[in-house]
Amino acid sequence: MNKGTVVLTDEIVKRHLTITDVITRVEDTYRWYGNGKVVMPSKITTDMSELGLPNWINAMPAYVQPCKALGIKWAGGFTYNPQHGMRYIRAYVLLNDPETGELLALIDGDWISDMRTGAQTAVAAKYLAVKAPRVVAIIGAGIQGMATARCLNEQYEVSEIRISDINPAAVKNFADRLQKVIAPPIKVSVSNEETVKGADIIVTATAADAALVKEEWVKPGALVS
Repeated sequence: MNKGTVVLTDEIVKRHLTITDVITRVEDTYRWYGNGKVVMPSKITTDMSELGLPNWINAMPAYVQPCKALGIKWAGGFTYNPQHGMRYIRAYVLLNDPETGELLALIDGDWISDMRTGAQTAVAAKYLAVKAPRVVAIIGAGIQGMATARCLNEQYEVSEIRISDINPAAVKNFADRLQKVIAPPIKVSVSNEETVKGADIIVTATAADAALVKEEWVKPGALVS
């Protein structure tokens, strides 16, 4: 690294980057991409399971011309991390000077990646959901579901957040942690159907291969993300 490289931890990032900032920048970047102002190659996945290690990691580079940002997010899933009290998904961001290539910053990407994921649904809801969504249904009691709930709560006056998951312990942990940082009540549901019925925004945030939501559960006009 050159002597001007900044190293930013997750705690530093949280102090200087609000959830509203993330939602705004995600929306900006969608617009810039649509206007041809972003160079973003397809991600490259390194799947280590081919050699017996059940992990994967993605390389995701981009150049965002309007904010003169060049960088790469290096993020993946590490199967055994939860057994050791660590996150399954780990992420890091490297920022370079687009003119010289100098490494400007090495950034913990966990919080950024979580909130960027949640912000995608918040931006979609702005254009595709009912005008004033009140009930949010989330299937999958993980970090991405929590980030999405926080982003939607930041953007709307949510009256209820529902959560379901195949793991009861994960659901309780989700509800307890989320209730500490947002005001709307968290309702723990016993089934996906109970979670979804009557909801204005429905979010699935799991690694499941099976179908999670049936069409007959979804009320007319609801947004499924």
